[in-house]
Amino acid sequence: AIVYCYHGFIPLDMYFFHEAVYRYTRRLPMTLVADFVFKIPLLGYLVRLCGGHPASHRAAREQLGRGGIVILAPGGVREGMTATTEDYALRWFGRKGFAELAERAAV
Repeated sequence: AIVYCYHGFIPLDMYFFHEAVYRYTRRLPMTLVADFVFKIPLLGYLVRLCGGHPASHRAAREQLGRGGIVILAPGGVREGMTATTEDYALRWFGRKGFAELAERAAV
């Protein structure tokens, strides 16, 4: 399964959701995170502890191939940095890769 989330400025709700999915399903989801986050010493460590994984199509395909759950925010950092009155409205900014991935994986 792929779960698409809104990327707020500090997307704590994604991590709470990650935990809720695990508690409910007992399946550890993979939350895809921008690569630069892992270059920030303490933040990268904490994100990994919370189930974050560097974002890539390959990692998502492998997780889905194992019947896993992938959590991602297609709007990414750009969505998180642009304030809007439309809270929780997904803005993909032309990104379609993960929609295509979902279609190919039939999830």
